[in-house]
Amino acid sequence: MSAIRATEDPGIAIQFLHDEIQEIRESDDAAATIHDLILPSALNVPLAGPIMTESAEAIAEAIADRKTDLVETDEGEGVEVVFPPSALSDGVWEVEDVRPLPSTVRSASMAETFSMRSPTAPTGAAVGDDLYVFARDDDGRVLYNRSGADEGFSGWEEVPGELVSGTQPSAVSSGDEVLVFATDTEGRVHSNRVGANGAFTGWEGVPGDITTDGAVGVASQADSVFVFARLDDNRIAFNRLLPDGTYTGWLDKSIAWRGE
Repeated sequence: MSAIRATEDPGIAIQFLHDEIQEIRESDDAAATIHDLILPSALNVPLAGPIMTESAEAIAEAIADRKTDLVETDEGEGVEVVFPPSALSDGVWEVEDVRPLPSTVRSASMAETFSMRSPTAPTGAAVGDDLYVFARDDDGRVLYNRSGADEGFSGWEEVPGELVSGTQPSAVSSGDEVLVFATDTEGRVHSNRVGANGAFTGWEGVPGDITTDGAVGVASQADSVFVFARLDDNRIAFNRLLPDGTYTGWLDKSIAWRGE
């Protein structure tokens, strides 16, 4: 019986021992043989098991199409066939890699690879047909997941730039971009942006010397983006990102309280 593991690539690796590769090589119906080998393991995969069980035939056919690669890659210990985690959401089971066993790629938890756990609320915004969802993991990394029109989500990836955040991210659409804001561990506000091409520009600090211990609020108005932050004494400050990419600076005296 084959084995299934999550990997730090990240990926979904289905492992076949040398004897199983020989069985597949000699089979007149490789897809059926592979299906019978992977189904018992798929039934027991945490979190992703039901999806992989329902998709067992598609998975087997995709692997059978790479039968020659399986045989040629086997160095006597077997091979593992790697699929992207996005296959679980978009249902497209295309082999990403075939590599010999023992694998040099470390395992990861099923929960880390196939799902996302966040200590804070997620946020989302869209650009064109692409919807981006952002969340912070337990290590403070800001991650994103993308879904196109009539597509499933692609899987969680870290927003480029290696920011470690102390609060949940905030996102807003502006023109042909999505902007995501987060604070670093010292409470300084940073921003990153992604356009229709799916490329992030990297984290940049929002100018000004304020710090906050909470998530910032963001909103777009006309061609500008407003960023709101709570200061240490509970005053509300805001900054405005202009169309030319510059900020006007933090103001904390322009939002008046009109209570009794």
